[in-house]
Amino acid sequence: MSLYLKVGIGAGRYLLDAGGVLEIRSADAREHRRGEGGPVVDCRDLFDEPAGARGDGVLIGEEDGVTTELIVDRVEGLVEIADAELRPVPPIGLLGQLIDAISVLADEPPMLRLRAKQMRATAAALGCGAER
Repeated sequence: MSLYLKVGIGAGRYLLDAGGVLEIRSADAREHRRGEGGPVVDCRDLFDEPAGARGDGVLIGEEDGVTTELIVDRVEGLVEIADAELRPVPPIGLLGQLIDAISVLADEPPMLRLRAKQMRATAAALGCGAER
């Protein structure tokens, strides 16, 4: 079993490995701390979703010591998922390197597992969704 943070981006639901999450910031806390820390990736830009509200920030610690803040529409909470309840997804399209599995839980709609540590590099390569 692995612990994941469920987040929403547009109508989609995604999983982030909870072990890499350092902090969750509300929209108000994000505005108060603007300009502090590492890069910010607005996942709504990255996934071509309209940004309806200010969004919540999820701070992810990366192996190079940089902390990246991922902006999502909403944080939905934690979920524990067994490896057997995830199916691999081949890299499809420009953002294929960001998604590596889909959940197949009986009591939940499908959720895509994000490779959060790839978000900063992919946003920079695509020229969208990243700011400091």
